Amino acid sequence: MLIRGREANAAAIAGRGAATHYGAKILAENLEDDPANYTRFFLLSTRDDELEGIERGYRPDATGPVKTSIVFHVTNEPGSLHRALGGFAEAGIDLAKIESRPVRGRPFEYLFYVDFFGEPSAGPGLKALKALGRCAGFLRILGTYPSGRLDWVGTDAPLFPAGRSRD
Repeated sequence: MLIRGREANAAAIAGRGAATHYGAKILAENLEDDPANYTRFFLLSTRDDELEGIERGYRPDATGPVKTSIVFHVTNEPGSLHRALGGFAEAGIDLAKIESRPVRGRPFEYLFYVDFFGEPSAGPGLKALKALGRCAGFLRILGTYPSGRLDWVGTDAPLFPAGRSRD
């Protein structure tokens, strides 16, 4: 949009690939303050056929294990989230993210967004989702996709570099 409109005094932060694709001039590189900083994009569609073949564009060296994103709701009572997530532990599935968002118009009720490593339709992923389905009043699979590379995990890079706090 910036390039097409040729807006004066405007800039965008994007990867080299985006600059090449849109014919933009690169003014500065390596702006991140964390070498393990990754930008991820989601492609959303109401029809599966619109995304058909998209996986052919992935570079095998740039992807990690399959990841699945889900959203669910459980009642607000002690232990409900613990029971809901217990199936993942029992199935030996690694959770990558847990996030809660309030349900609009319903105080003290939350939707939980979870990313886990695995397929939702078979094996441990299916087992964990069946267990979750028995606890959740609402459960939806948002998508399954190759995760980003995880080769920076376990490196000697400090989690909180000197001079930077956790907060």
